[in-house]
Formats: sequence, structure tokens, C-alpha cells
Amino acid sequence: MEAIKKWLQDPEDYFAGVALYEKLPGCAPALLTRMKRKETAQLRDKLIYELKKHIPAEEKQILQKRQSSPSSKEIATPKNKAVKVIPERYNPKESVLYHQLPAELRPVLLEAHNFFNEMCLLKVSLNELLPEQEEEALELQLQIYTLRKNNELRWAKIDYWKEHKRIPEKPVTKEEKMNSAQLVKRQAHLWSSIGKLEKRYELNKQLLEQADTIKEKTRLEKAIAKQGANLLKQKSLLEAVTALIEKKDE
Repeated sequence: MEAIKKWLQDPEDYFAGVALYEKLPGCAPALLTRMKRKETAQLRDKLIYELKKHIPAEEKQILQKRQSSPSSKEIATPKNKAVKVIPERYNPKESVLYHQLPAELRPVLLEAHNFFNEMCLLKVSLNELLPEQEEEALELQLQIYTLRKNNELRWAKIDYWKEHKRIPEKPVTKEEKMNSAQLVKRQAHLWSSIGKLEKRYELNKQLLEQADTIKEKTRLEKAIAKQGANLLKQKSLLEAVTALIEKKDE
């Protein structure tokens, strides 16, 4: 009990929390397997929810007071002034209007809004579930996670055009002819490839900030534009492959 309270006060180490959950008598094997596999925002929220069920109600109230508000938090500045800080995940994407985009990207903006609206509906449904409806809650959380990734990909395409004034090319694929085993292998390869591309992309962005010659800045800007386009292609392909895997599993 004390170990759980201590972790909830500072839940930075996700897998330490998973280890605590594994020791609980009511631990759900299927949920534990998913938690051990990887860390996601949804699984972290679920982990916190599950661990909180094993502490007294008065302790929960104390923890809630210590935790920051989900909508905003106040930080005291050196001059003892409270400043409202917008959560990191907030991004005023809604300021982008259809007429500001080329015709090819307007359907992409529509998809981004649709994915966001679906997420909102699912979150309402998630909040209405009873505490004992754990499997239903986890399923909704995974659906919300997928919708968020789809939404982020659409905005990445729009952001790429805003920065480079170029529309990323659609990937030409042969994945539709693959069987389930080949698709799963292709999916794993894409995950690995995207991870490596993202590291190089972020490294070049850091180097661009430090570049002190026009030649070096120009080289890095070209590399970043090319890597950004390649990342969008790979992510779009990953989305298509994932959809094909789910279709074959039906």
C-alpha cells in the first residue's frame, strides 16, 4: 500500500508502476500483458486508475490535490506571480482554415477534424463507463489512441506544407497483395524505419539551430525538408498497412 501511494505521488517510472500492479491480487492478465509490452498515454492512465483503486478514499483526495489540474496549472515565477500554462498537448490547429490550404490538402483537414470529433465522442463514452467495465474501457482507450495517431498524421501533412510549401507525395505500395504474415513483418519494419528517421530528423533540426554559415543552413534545410517528406510517406504507409492487417483479421 505504501509503495503504491509513493509511486502515485510521482508516477514517472511507468514500468515500476506496472511491477506494482502485477503484485496486486486482482491483476488482470490481459491488461498486464499490454502494459508490459509498451508505454502509452492510455495505458499509463489505466495503470494509475487501477492502482488508485487499492488506496483508501481519503488518500485519493490528498493525491488529487497534489496533482496538477488537467486543463491548466499555475507556476510561481520569481516575482511570485502565478502564470497560467497551457498543457503541452494543446495546439491551436483549429486556426487553419480550408481556403488557406491547396485543394489537395482540404480533404486532409476535414479528416483531421473528423478524427478529433470521433475522439471526443469516444472520450464521453469512456467517462460514462462503470469502474468494473475494465475491458470496455481499455478497448475505448485503444480506439482513442488510434484516432489520435491518425489525427496527428493529418496535421503533420498540413504542417509540412505550411513550412515547405510542398505537398508530400503519396507512397506507391504493393502491400495489398501481401498475406497477413508479410504485412505484420512489413509493419514491424516500418516502425523501426520511422524511429530511425525521426531521430535523424530531430538531430538535423537541432544542428540547424546551431549552424553559423549560410551553406550549412541551406544544406540542413534541404535535408530536413527531404526527411520530413519521407517521414510522412512512411507514416502514411504504416497507417495503410495497419488497416490492411485489421481488415484481414476480421
